[in-house]
Amino acid sequence: MIYAISDIHGCYKTLQVLLQKLEYKPSEDRCFFLGDYIDRGPSSKAVLDFLIDLKQHNNRLTILRGNHEQMMLDTFKNNRKEDYLLWKQNGCETTLQNFGVPPGDYDLIEHIPSTYIDFIESLPYFAEYDQFLLAHAGFNFQSGDPFNDTNSMLWIRDEDYDKTLSEGKTIIHGHTQRPVFQILKKINNKSNVICIDSGCVYKKVLDLGWLSALNLETFELISVKNIDF
Repeated sequence: MIYAISDIHGCYKTLQVLLQKLEYKPSEDRCFFLGDYIDRGPSSKAVLDFLIDLKQHNNRLTILRGNHEQMMLDTFKNNRKEDYLLWKQNGCETTLQNFGVPPGDYDLIEHIPSTYIDFIESLPYFAEYDQFLLAHAGFNFQSGDPFNDTNSMLWIRDEDYDKTLSEGKTIIHGHTQRPVFQILKKINNKSNVICIDSGCVYKKVLDLGWLSALNLETFELISVKNIDF
């Protein structure tokens, strides 16, 4: 089977429940992870550890970069307060706690091993597979070169689509939380753009708090409730 999963946000236990429900077999199934593995949830480091280990033993796995990984990378690389403050506005506290970073400290070199930074730097911004284009946030087809507009792939909120530039492929992305019933409506209507972020970390928000996987062969959406908190 072929799956796409997005926006885990440190919810390691929920991810494991979802993979068990999928009966995911790394040696047989192909999986696309669409970014935002860290922040807000309780176990960002555990999610990264899991993905790093999985990637080392699996060539049927594609792990894309999300805007939260980019904020972590920018803070580490630049050591600038403005990068840290942007990341903090987007829920970095739990991630920093996982790595034992003192509150308010944005000099991360002494705290976060290079293994994690190297892993994030290796993550591509998008993937093309069969009739699908996959990215964390989507694509900006209004830009001169949408497949090099990496900022939009991480941050865009508009569900932009251009049949010619996309070659008619269906865009699968995350980043913008959607209730499961809205995602199912998009799937049933055979939309050209489908967001699969069902707001796993937003358990207290009405109709959110689910982690979802989209089967790219059958177009079945498989969802589990957040159990991390």
